[in-house]
Amino acid sequence: MEKGGLKSEKNSIHPSLVLAYIFLGLITLGTFALWLPPSTASGKESSFMTALFTATSAATGTGLIVTDTVSYWSPFGQQVILGLIQLGGLAALIGFSVFLLTIARHSTGEEKFLLRESMHVYSGKGIAGLVVGVVLYALIAEAAGAWFLFRHFLADQPQPVALWMGLFHSISAFNNAGFDAIGLANYSADSVVNLVLAGLVVLGGISFIAIVEV
Repeated sequence: MEKGGLKSEKNSIHPSLVLAYIFLGLITLGTFALWLPPSTASGKESSFMTALFTATSAATGTGLIVTDTVSYWSPFGQQVILGLIQLGGLAALIGFSVFLLTIARHSTGEEKFLLRESMHVYSGKGIAGLVVGVVLYALIAEAAGAWFLFRHFLADQPQPVALWMGLFHSISAFNNAGFDAIGLANYSADSVVNLVLAGLVVLGGISFIAIVEV
């Protein structure tokens, strides 16, 4: 019995490796998508390094770019970038929570109790609830930010453009990705845009667990 348990423990994949595989898969798919001609505004194939760098930056929330997002990437390319930001952000939030649970599993006594108590996770169902909570928290915060930005951008933009602007920058800000699909420098003096984006950055940075504790 003991040997079986040891074998199971030995063959199990550590959560940190699972997270690494997820990001590797996202970056690979994102690179391939951005490499395609429909992803660029010119309709020509982008360089492999440009696609790889952009996909990696978007998925990991780094925010570094080698081309101007507004002028270089087509609407399809920008949608790919937004998808990478969203999926990468959710993976990071969930991965951090699972990482803490892994620490709790290998802790003993009071340390394990305190970690599990802080995250309100006491069983397998609790872990599923934590994941659902993280996803809902992110989606609700992003939807609220997108709505406020959409209503504000309607003053000088057509409805479809205002909706895209609100959605893209809400998700980008919440995941602290730093990508700009419209040229936010034009809104640098806009207090409403600055306030909403700053609030989203804070909400994305403090995490779902901190919100639950508050």
